[in-house]
Amino acid sequence: MIIKSKTLIAVALLITLASCRDSEPRYAVISTDLSHVKEFANTEISDLSRNEITVLEQLIVECISEYNEEIRKSSELQEFELSHYLLMEFDNYKRQYVPVINEIGEKIIWVNAFCSAPNDWDWHTQILGTEDGGNCYYSLSVNITQKTCDGIRVNGYA
Repeated sequence: MIIKSKTLIAVALLITLASCRDSEPRYAVISTDLSHVKEFANTEISDLSRNEITVLEQLIVECISEYNEEIRKSSELQEFELSHYLLMEFDNYKRQYVPVINEIGEKIIWVNAFCSAPNDWDWHTQILGTEDGGNCYYSLSVNITQKTCDGIRVNGYA
């Protein structure tokens, strides 16, 4: 009876640990200077509150939906190309959020999203830069002050 109880406790503990790992946030807020990037010239490093992250993620989901709808309507893409550029569900991506304040005081968040990263890469602290990879990688800028998105940029294929 004691062995069964210990076994049940061990199994419950493993399940609890596994569920905690799954609930790890799929985003990281990274404070870094982006002023060397043309689109972010004259900006200052900022931060994000929990409320701002909630609003940001709602805006990203809306932007993904609008982007996918535009891609589906595009007559330039053939069926096999379409699957390379449609974005997957929001939760399939890990995201890096880099918040800045622009020269007129608006908060802009650069979003870098990816479905996979090298095992030796600390995506919580280092910006992941990639070339190619298609819809596994995308980025966009979100003006959280005005609640607008600036075009999603999906990586191409080599």
